Amino acid sequence: MEHKSTGLRRGWPYILMILPTFLLLGAVTFYPAFYNIWLSFRNESLRTITSSFVGLANYRRVLSDPFFWGALGRTLIYMAGSLVLRVVLGLALALLLNIPQRGRSVVRTAILLPWVLSEVIVTAMWLWILDHRTGLLNALFATVKLGPYGWLVYPGMAMGTIIMVSLWKNLAFSFLLLFAALQQIPVDLYDSGKIDGCSSAGLIRHITLPLIRPTLTIVTIMVSISAFGQFSLVYSLTGGGPLRSTELVGLYMYQQAFTFLDIGYGSAIAMVIFLINIALSLVYYYALRSESLY
Repeated sequence: MEHKSTGLRRGWPYILMILPTFLLLGAVTFYPAFYNIWLSFRNESLRTITSSFVGLANYRRVLSDPFFWGALGRTLIYMAGSLVLRVVLGLALALLLNIPQRGRSVVRTAILLPWVLSEVIVTAMWLWILDHRTGLLNALFATVKLGPYGWLVYPGMAMGTIIMVSLWKNLAFSFLLLFAALQQIPVDLYDSGKIDGCSSAGLIRHITLPLIRPTLTIVTIMVSISAFGQFSLVYSLTGGGPLRSTELVGLYMYQQAFTFLDIGYGSAIAMVIFLINIALSLVYYYALRSESLY
């Protein structure tokens, strides 16, 4: 007992040192999360002074809202496009730059540069490039007698354009994680595979992919979560238009809560998005996890 009490006395300084961090985490993370849950069960609106407890009414409203389901469908399209492109291109670039060669540091810098730029700069730049009247991209197409194209003003093109801009901005995240995972694979394994007559494709299939599967799981989950939370890029480039063609659930939630001032309904949408993210994360985890390293 005396030994335990001595250990506790010695541990108090360390507890006190990390206490501010836990308090700050609780203030900026846990309190808003629980407050959002509380709001989702209330008829909370900034247009009225009074509010009341409504139980599951906001959730029933979400499930019967055709605009929510439309936004969810568009979000799934955006997520699928982002997931395939970011993972496939991120892995391809990581495999390419994992081979020692001249100039790869320049390529890595070029991949990382868009990621460190603020989204304000990114959206301002792409609005200029994609402008259907005076944009740089249409000017380039005009030199070969093509266009002009309404990249952000035609419903059939806007979603694809948003996905490509998001890919340009965020590709570095998946590339960095996958490149770091490749760097941890012992070179001896590849040498052994080559001695056994394994082709380059065979080395990737039987050595590389099994060993980086945990990282692939993390990348898949994080890209999916970021897709469901995408707001600023879409809001700045299209505002959800044209004709709701790029209105994702994150933007729809924002509009309900802060444009129409229906805080309770917006909070319920946020909770539904959170539950969908949890479900997707569990599906990805169990689908991609491996029983062994090899």
